[in-house]
Amino acid sequence: MPEDESILTINGGSSSIKFSLYKIEEPLKQIFDGQIENIGSAKAKLSFNNSINQQKNSINIKAANHNEAADHLIEWLEKQEGFGSIKAIGHRIVHGMNHTEPEEITAELLDELKKISAYDPDHLTQEIKLIKVSRKRYPEFQQIACFDTSFHTCMPTLAKLLSIPRRFYDLPWVVGKF
Repeated sequence: MPEDESILTINGGSSSIKFSLYKIEEPLKQIFDGQIENIGSAKAKLSFNNSINQQKNSINIKAANHNEAADHLIEWLEKQEGFGSIKAIGHRIVHGMNHTEPEEITAELLDELKKISAYDPDHLTQEIKLIKVSRKRYPEFQQIACFDTSFHTCMPTLAKLLSIPRRFYDLPWVVGKF
């Protein structure tokens, strides 16, 4: 890969969007990171930290919903040094159900995510919106889904059990899942 290529990461939450830009090198080098927080309130703001020049700043924005927040983020990103070097966007996806490995976002994958969005409507619905905006605005960027379910599949059995009462572990539909 050419030396100046970078990866943008986006993590859409129920009331925030977190983002980072990494230069592709070994190891990855963070160029900047930030977040839009308090989406849907009068206190919405975009905050960022530039790792190269140590600049930190916050900007009050109007973001009544995730669509407005995404528009603000895109406008801000496009003005940043390094934006032209982006080759891919990695999207954090809370629920992937059977998806446990990062994968390219396709129309089929988006359809699957829509079908399971009821399992986490606060996050998954917003993540889908961000993916759609990114794909429409930047069709040349590779879009990759990174699923939290990959983390949960490799957790030690003890860690999986600590969060649930023992009586649920012994149910027939749970036995063998750990």
